[in-house]
Amino acid sequence: MHFLHSIAERAVFVKYREIHSLLQTGERHIILSILNYASPGAIPTHPEGKTMKKKRLLSVLIALTLLFIWGNSLLSRETSGRISDTIMEYMNAAVERLFGVEDFFTFMFDQDGDGIEEPTSHYIRKAAHVTEFAVLAALVWLRLESRGRKRFFTALALAAAAGATDETIQFFAHRGSQGRDVLIDALGALLGLGVTLLIASRRRKKGKR
Repeated sequence: MHFLHSIAERAVFVKYREIHSLLQTGERHIILSILNYASPGAIPTHPEGKTMKKKRLLSVLIALTLLFIWGNSLLSRETSGRISDTIMEYMNAAVERLFGVEDFFTFMFDQDGDGIEEPTSHYIRKAAHVTEFAVLAALVWLRLESRGRKRFFTALALAAAAGATDETIQFFAHRGSQGRDVLIDALGALLGLGVTLLIASRRRKKGKR
């Protein structure tokens, strides 16, 4: 019986190879499922390992991005300011070395509300917020399994919720919480989703050629 079963499996496998070469890509998975049901293990299937690994990797990256964003919000205003000032100094030094322009990223801003503008990294911090949430929204969109508008708006809503959570953390960290920062985070998420959709669209068009 084992000998006859082996012969039957081999016959099914050969027949599968013949059908597989004739069918278009969109129909292969149907025949593959039928033949595997008739003789389990006789036909090589396309493993889903890559898809699962991609999902796990994206989940880890999303978690790390959230930890980075929320972790920075737990820092004191002074510590966060020093980090931003240091980044601004490095960026100014790079631009000055490359293009000879001094203090390119230094902006004047009234931080204390006393009517006196001072050099600040305020806009660097806002740009960092936009970048962080652009990356977060792109990762969430890639991780979601839904399609079309639902995928887009779900990613946007989750990124906006993360922004609102970020502002809540800052409130309890005594750094102050501003509603407009949630809007800035949402704009960053929109930017990230726009870039991601553009890249995905171009890849689809390139794949059809």
